Amino acid sequence: IGDVTLESEESIRAADDAYKALTDKEKEQVENKEELQDKKNELVNLKLEEEEGQKKKLFANFEGKWKQLYKTFPIGETI
Repeated sequence: IGDVTLESEESIRAADDAYKALTDKEKEQVENKEELQDKKNELVNLKLEEEEGQKKKLFANFEGKWKQLYKTFPIGETI
């Protein structure tokens, strides 16, 4: 899998699905199962960071639009 990026999701899911398809005896022989879990955790963290960044962008856009609207129609001023 290598370095985890948002584009790694498909590879991580495929590896996880392959691991889940193994029998319990086969799973015992897997030496790097912790690495798969680490990659899954990294992906979750990246997705959360991406989501947080999108929220910040949306808020900044909303705040900019609100300020623009407020300048156009100040509160307390009659039209």
